[in-house]
Amino acid sequence: MTLTDLLIPAIAFILGIIAVYLFFRQQISVYEERARNDLERWKLECTNEIRKDSVNRSRSTLKGRISEQIIFIQKLFFQTIASTTNPLRYEGNSLVWQ
Repeated sequence: MTLTDLLIPAIAFILGIIAVYLFFRQQISVYEERARNDLERWKLECTNEIRKDSVNRSRSTLKGRISEQIIFIQKLFFQTIASTTNPLRYEGNSLVWQ
């Protein structure tokens, strides 16, 4: 066996590996481009729904906070009416007895 008998199959093998690598790299780039397109389309379709959901969640949070404060104030108000000897004062987030 001569050197050229070994060299030709080795070169063919290496060229085959390079060709397969380039082929799969191109296929992967095609799939990546499809995924990017799908993501952009999803963003365009769902942006309004996501914003509406965000606003609704924010409103719900604010309503919960406000109702907690109102219930506390209402409870203290009725206690104050029941016994008018204890005045209230407001400190930060809550009403406290003086």
